[in-house]
Amino acid sequence: MKVLHLTTHLNVGGITSYLYQLSQGLQKIGVQTSIASSGGEYSSEFESHQIPLHLIPLNTKSELNPKLALSFLKLKKLYQKEKWDLIHAHTRVGQCLAQALSSYCKIPYVTTFHGFYDHHLGRKLFPCLGQRTIANSHAVASNLKASYPNHEDQITTVLHGIDTDFFNSSAISNSQKEEERQKFNLSPLPTLGIIGRLSAEKGHVTLLEIFKILIEKYHQKIQLLIVGDGKQRESIEQKILELQLKEFVKLIPAQKDPRPFFGLMDVYVTYHVGPEGFGLSTLEAMAMGKPVVISYVQGGMSDFIEDEQEGFLMKGASPDTMAQKMNELLNSKSLQIKMGTNAAQKIKDHFSHQRMAEQTQKIYEQCF
Repeated sequence: MKVLHLTTHLNVGGITSYLYQLSQGLQKIGVQTSIASSGGEYSSEFESHQIPLHLIPLNTKSELNPKLALSFLKLKKLYQKEKWDLIHAHTRVGQCLAQALSSYCKIPYVTTFHGFYDHHLGRKLFPCLGQRTIANSHAVASNLKASYPNHEDQITTVLHGIDTDFFNSSAISNSQKEEERQKFNLSPLPTLGIIGRLSAEKGHVTLLEIFKILIEKYHQKIQLLIVGDGKQRESIEQKILELQLKEFVKLIPAQKDPRPFFGLMDVYVTYHVGPEGFGLSTLEAMAMGKPVVISYVQGGMSDFIEDEQEGFLMKGASPDTMAQKMNELLNSKSLQIKMGTNAAQKIKDHFSHQRMAEQTQKIYEQCF
């Protein structure tokens, strides 16, 4: 089977990470995989695994942008050579392009929803869900089924998977961690951390307030690593100055390989104030043997975290409650080790990228 994946870009981010894991898993089970996108800084990583890339001008969020027509023309011509059996789209513009290509090439297409979206009138009138629709968590699947009740039977959940040999504490040496520690002038203090896009729904600003509570109320001598890029950077920088935390908080750009930074963390933390489809970085942190403290309002965290087993998972926790749970973990190295070990074992046993690829292949086969 030959499958073409459509996505907007291949820069560092959740969808790119998903495609990187899925495409490797699919290749291993004999599904020939290629990707069409506007390219990005992660392109070389795909090429190193012999995953063919097709460059198209799809770097837009508007389904009315003329770039879609240009992308369609380029891929229509390329189809004559490649003869894909199926198209798999991962963004809204990719879904619209997939429907047009599917109609022209007379082949099926599948879509994956990687989070919660505004199901506006355009989506209602032209859902472009494909023959099968994949949700990356049960919460996202429920949201889709409520929004598109006529398509309920075609919506399936396939939970994210990762390469557990790559995301493994033994895959990162002490020298690699020390190199990053020195590069970013990090202190040898107990360390909390979060990795991901700097966006409002991820709650970085509130997380800084929680961090302040840990210092002032619980007298913790700690540091916080915030790794990522995004629109909230300026607000986060201002909050760090406002709370006088510059000495204790390190804001680090997005990294192609986040493993050394996971390795430097003692506890992985997030305080979501908006919806989160799945929580890939949390999954990666757990695979690296890190206990987690997570608060969320809507999302798929409960699909892979059990409260008080791999860490603490709370829905809509107050900042004070969040700080209390963080303090509990920081004060007990044995609890950190126990929960971190549970986390790594769970991901290894149930969330491999190979399992994700096999389940996705079964969905492909249902389209014929």
